[in-house]
Amino acid sequence: MVRIIGGAEGTGKTQKLIELANSENKEAKGLQVYIDSSLNHSREVMTQIRFINTSEFHVASPEMFFGFLCGLIAGNYDINQIYIDDILEILNAKHLETAIAFLDQLEALTKEYECDITLTLGARDEDELNLIKKYEYQEA
Repeated sequence: MVRIIGGAEGTGKTQKLIELANSENKEAKGLQVYIDSSLNHSREVMTQIRFINTSEFHVASPEMFFGFLCGLIAGNYDINQIYIDDILEILNAKHLETAIAFLDQLEALTKEYECDITLTLGARDEDELNLIKKYEYQEA
């Protein structure tokens, strides 16, 4: 399942994602991974959760990031929760439409490998909001 924490810039999406990851850690049956485009929030995520900074791996496109995620899952089938902060930044995407195609791929990946992915994504207007509401969505 793909879950989206949405809202405008500055509404607390990242903090909500960190709180969710930390709270779900108490009941996690498998491994959790938190992915961010920088180390800014690494100290806020519990140490039991694997923190990955994508800038260290030079991820520059949706295709590269999808391959990166597949490699993570292939390397460890125990991963059952993945948290991704600021997906547009990681994908190097300027438009939400780029992210939508990627989210469809993620949805298929989560079903095949039985893991959940929760990510933050900001929608700028009602049309963009309607595009992402087909996934499990909550406001920050």
